[in-house]
Amino acid sequence: MSNIISTRLSDVTADDELTLDLADFANLFEYAGSCLLRIHRVLEQMKDNTSRKVHKNIGMYLNWEAEAFTIPWVTFCTGLSINPLLSHNLRYLIGLLAMKQLKMLESYADVYDSFMTLSVDPLATWMRGREANTYEHAWWLGPLDTEPNEVFFNTYPNCVEVKELFTEHFLQLPEGTVFITPATLIEPKITPVAQQVSIIRAEVQ
Repeated sequence: MSNIISTRLSDVTADDELTLDLADFANLFEYAGSCLLRIHRVLEQMKDNTSRKVHKNIGMYLNWEAEAFTIPWVTFCTGLSINPLLSHNLRYLIGLLAMKQLKMLESYADVYDSFMTLSVDPLATWMRGREANTYEHAWWLGPLDTEPNEVFFNTYPNCVEVKELFTEHFLQLPEGTVFITPATLIEPKITPVAQQVSIIRAEVQ
């Protein structure tokens, strides 16, 4: 399987083409982890002065953050048999939102409460991401005690915009620094033979 994915963008023009490789996926998820790191640090500073209503609003924004930069891309990678590396914080947030959808958490305020139990500074850099100076969709800097903007919640960056965002993110990082994560793996499980081998292996184990 090629490590380059090329897709035609029907919502831009018929002549535009987006190319993604494994490094792009890794960079995307580091960008998402970096956003979540900044969000967590900002929320940590204000957590003692926020109401239950604000907690609910923040939970809704966290849901938007995951839907914009993580969940659809994880699904996309799964469809391509790519196993993406996610920071601990990203995996935890995805789990919380799944619990909310399955009614295991009652409200977005509960999502916020659980999210705030995370450590602000995990031990390894690859577990949390690296912060940049600015972020395009910095909702955490705006007023969080007012009713959330429904237009914002229903607007997501498309694949071209997302690639531009994480490209800009890396341009902001200190020049000369190298960030190495464990490899992103391609697991060829989609062929019938590979599926049979997986079943046999599972039965043997």
